[in-house]
Amino acid sequence: MKKLFLLLAALPVFMLQSCDNDEKDDLTNGEKIGLSQTELEYTWRGGCDTLQTQGSDWYFSEITVDDKTETLTQEEQGTDFEKTVEWLNVKRKDKEIEIKITDRNTSATDERTFEIVLQSEAERESITGKQNVMLDGDWDDVIGLSTREVSFGKDGGTVEVATQGEFWWMTDITLNGEVYAVDYGETSHVKDWVSASKIGTTLQIEVSPNDTGAERTFSIGLEAGNYFDRVEGVQAAE
Repeated sequence: MKKLFLLLAALPVFMLQSCDNDEKDDLTNGEKIGLSQTELEYTWRGGCDTLQTQGSDWYFSEITVDDKTETLTQEEQGTDFEKTVEWLNVKRKDKEIEIKITDRNTSATDERTFEIVLQSEAERESITGKQNVMLDGDWDDVIGLSTREVSFGKDGGTVEVATQGEFWWMTDITLNGEVYAVDYGETSHVKDWVSASKIGTTLQIEVSPNDTGAERTFSIGLEAGNYFDRVEGVQAAE
């Protein structure tokens, strides 16, 4: 018996340790939310941001816009989910969250606020944000775009975006995130696979066929006096 006791005592420590801690760590990592950003701020014109999470085992539990709160359940969601509350649009695709302010805040005194709550079994995280008031000297919409979003198929084509006046010009063309300045005095601009022309009160956009095998994005900046706007576009890969 004495020899058996001495043999057990001499066994390496790691053989006697429990693996409970390792299992707990794995579970925590799997349920971790890990937001890439938790505070957002927008101008009175609105805007859009894309955030990332470290884990995917979470869901939106609450969305509060100003004083209005909507409670959401895990059962109504998946890894692809979209919800609009008042002027706030929230879209999830796996670990990516797109947040878009869909309306302008034309108030000169009252900023807008929101909070988006993410919940997992292990933790809870929040995204808070605000939309600032309209500043003195910052013009309201004097361009009057008929749409700010356009799309094209793989074969490309031409679309026309109407405006409400002729007193505007293009400031830049952005292709897949890379910005190209354009000449203020010109009404037609060609940048690689996108061409844009001002024809009276119409913005004409032409896109060449997409043979890259990947989705392409672009945007066209417009200015009128102290007012700025953009047309965002996407072209499918197939």
